[in-house]
Amino acid sequence: MTGWFCSTPLYEWRGRLFEYGAYYGPPWPITKGGEPYKRVGEKWWQFIRPFLDMPDEEQYKYRVGGGCVPLGR
Repeated sequence: MTGWFCSTPLYEWRGRLFEYGAYYGPPWPITKGGEPYKRVGEKWWQFIRPFLDMPDEEQYKYRVGGGCVPLGR
């Protein structure tokens, strides 16, 4: 039997690190310490809009971590 460990996919685009995945909600910026920001404003949404408009294949090029990995193998 194999279990899975899943975390939010991480992306780095234009110098910003953020979490983003279909099941995890909207893209959310991550601090240098690795914690999600508590709040974001209009500047964040203006920044991230071009990324969201990209096709999935293009977005995937900026993925730097996260996702699901098998356990117990």
